[in-house]
Amino acid sequence: MDNTMTEPARYLANELARAGQSVWLYRFAYVSQAQRGELMGTMHAFEIPFTLNIPGVLVGADKVTPTDKIMGDLTSAYWAQFGKTGDPNGGGRPVWPRHDPAADRIMHFTNGGVIVGTDPLKPRVDLWQRVWSRGAGPR
Repeated sequence: MDNTMTEPARYLANELARAGQSVWLYRFAYVSQAQRGELMGTMHAFEIPFTLNIPGVLVGADKVTPTDKIMGDLTSAYWAQFGKTGDPNGGGRPVWPRHDPAADRIMHFTNGGVIVGTDPLKPRVDLWQRVWSRGAGPR
């Protein structure tokens, strides 16, 4: 998945930011409390129920915990704000920085909350970037 989705997403974000567009990049690693111990991590697209503030579709409404609800409230607030204004920030939430290719900062949605910092997948994504830059890939 790093070579087909993660690195190409960062590549596109980098190119858009260099062209002067506002871009917000993220990693979603939050695992519903009912799924912890069952899943090794978050699977592709598992952020969608949180962005729509319906985390119960993943585990059943009766298994949604207060922590899951907090993540749903937070994630959906960012997405709704982005839909309204083109910027996910506001409402007293932690600031989600615009993507800057020169800075190693990303919004990371984790079991402990949101963290702005180094992309946890950076070494792997950087590897694929080097592979593609040598002409060994789809670009």
